[in-house]
Amino acid sequence: AAASGRAARPSPHVMVYSGPDLGLNGPTGATYAGGRLWITNYGDNSVSEFGWRSAADPSVHAGPGYMFAEPSAITSGRRHIWVANLLASTVTELNVADGSVVRTIRNVRTPRALALFDGRLWIANSGTDSVSEYSVRTGRLITVVRGDGFDRPEALAVSNGLLWVANGQAGSVTVLNAATGAWRATLRGPRLALREPMAEVASRTRLWVASRDSGSITEISTVSLRMLRRIAGPRYRLDGPVAMVLAGGDVWVADIYGNSVTQISATTGRLVKVLGAPRYRFDHPAGIAAYHNRIWVTNNDNASVTELRLPRRHRTGAAARR
Repeated sequence: AAASGRAARPSPHVMVYSGPDLGLNGPTGATYAGGRLWITNYGDNSVSEFGWRSAADPSVHAGPGYMFAEPSAITSGRRHIWVANLLASTVTELNVADGSVVRTIRNVRTPRALALFDGRLWIANSGTDSVSEYSVRTGRLITVVRGDGFDRPEALAVSNGLLWVANGQAGSVTVLNAATGAWRATLRGPRLALREPMAEVASRTRLWVASRDSGSITEISTVSLRMLRRIAGPRYRLDGPVAMVLAGGDVWVADIYGNSVTQISATTGRLVKVLGAPRYRFDHPAGIAAYHNRIWVTNNDNASVTELRLPRRHRTGAAARR
């Protein structure tokens, strides 16, 4: 249903991609890079890539050289892609041009999330309650940050020169300087309703944190570090929010338990609509990515990707993919 007091927005055009050529098997994370969509396959330790226009020219990367082991989180820059391997406690770096291995980062533990900032790669180490900072150019370790309220870090986001670390166990967000790792603040308390925060997305001045246990989204100013609003209620259908993206002026939330995607106005926090009809073929949606006027949602259980083509007045870009 559209939010009260607003004109109903047209529903996006839907395409669903599946089939053996795409190599999708337990698709989880998704990112856009080099004109192609890249997807981690948790089910068979591989990464699929294909053209962002109608899933053209698919390719699957797998084998001992990649060292994929339960690949999940994925992020991308202009030339490289990084894949977090939960089982192997490594991060595999790939070349966007041909999918070849650049290097393997080994000094991590149960990496749950990845984020890029100014030539640095940040990794959330759920297994050691820490975050690691690596040089994008050399792959060398810069620093490891421990303490500071970390407790099973699950998600990372960068905004306003700060790294925002969502702690799943502690129900808090640790704020660090995204360049140096210096502690800035730890946000916690019942008002924030951060109960098992699992996903984050950020604009230049705002952060949205999705909590699985509370079925809510907490919006925080990344300038003042204060809570702006809490987005919750049955009509949002946030049963298990696990991934988010900014696109077309809205926050799009993939809900793994509700088999749905919730579209929320980034400006007002009002519900735009909940996408959950059979034609979307959502089946445990686990990842989400955006570029131009398209959004892709990975469906972990039915080995497919649902593409949402937004009306032309909606645009997505680098800020939405960050």
